[in-house]
Amino acid sequence: MFSYLFRTAAPCATKGCQHFDGQDCRLAMRIVEKLPVVTTELPPCSIRRDCRWWQQEGKTACMRCPQVITDSYNASELTIAVATPTAS
Repeated sequence: MFSYLFRTAAPCATKGCQHFDGQDCRLAMRIVEKLPVVTTELPPCSIRRDCRWWQQEGKTACMRCPQVITDSYNASELTIAVATPTAS
């Protein structure tokens, strides 16, 4: 099984992404609402200046970002639920 949550440094695809609602990234919103904080300090980040999640959700997204990985072969039910796009 492949990753459900995938963090990339590419620019936001906006209308080309099923998580985009026309204004915001719903994935970033769900990550902040549902995933636990995993760091107490703002983690180092080379993409923060251009990061959609940072611009939209701020530090609260960054405190969860380290758990968003590129390879997850045993994703938890919570991770799958957060990563599953919702109907607009």
